[in-house]
Order: sequence, then structure tokens, then C-alpha cells
Amino acid sequence: MNTDEIKAELLVLDYDCEPDEITKALNLEPTRIIHKGDIKRADPTGARPPLLYDKNAWVLEFDAVHTAVVEDHILVLLQKLAPQKDSINALAGKYYVELSIYGFNPHASRLAIHLNKETIRLAAELDINLDIDIYPAEG
Repeated sequence: MNTDEIKAELLVLDYDCEPDEITKALNLEPTRIIHKGDIKRADPTGARPPLLYDKNAWVLEFDAVHTAVVEDHILVLLQKLAPQKDSINALAGKYYVELSIYGFNPHASRLAIHLNKETIRLAAELDINLDIDIYPAEG
């Protein structure tokens, strides 16, 4: 499937350690750290209380890819993470670890994503969850 823009994030969620421990374990710098109770979204009118994050999140954003084939992009990202396999496995044994892929599909009303056995094998070896969200074009 082709889309205009695909974004991806590696997430470590609901951890109970210092975020620096995850950074050291993965030898990767997060793009952002979210603490349980941080404001997710505030009501601009102030009529309702703000929506808060309900868990900690260590987030590493990957560069957006334009007009990428989703399946190929997932495989490339998993291959980039493969050198951290042991660290990811250790974290996945304690916390929820996910590769989140998301974007828009302005070219079709139907969505089909094929994950080949290499992609599935790598995700399984990394003990990583895959979350793929492709939305129809806005407008």
C-alpha cells in the first residue's frame, strides 16, 4: 500500500523505572518522555478538566517517510532495531514495547497491508508489538 506520509514510533509503555534506564538499555535517545498524569489535551474553553496520560511512555520518533510502501518501511525499521534485540527483549519482558506505524491513505477507499514472513519473524524475535493505523485522507 502506498500513502503520502508514514510516521513511526518505538514506544515503551507503562514502565516503573527512570526513563534514563530505558535510554541506557537501548542506547537510543528518546524523542520525548511522557509521565503518567501529564496533560494530553486541554479543553480550550476550560469547561472540562484536561485529559491526562494514564501511563508512562518512552517515545522514539523515526523520520517520516513520504510515498513509502508501508510493508517495506516496517521491515526497514525492524532491521534498524535488530542490533538492540537483547535490550528490547529484556524491556519487553517487563513492559509493553510497540512499533507504531501511522499515516494517511488518500488514494484508495480500501486498505490492504501484507506482512511477509521476514517482517513477522523480526517482530517476533524482537518481542515487539506492531500497531498499524492508516487513516483516510483528511478533507
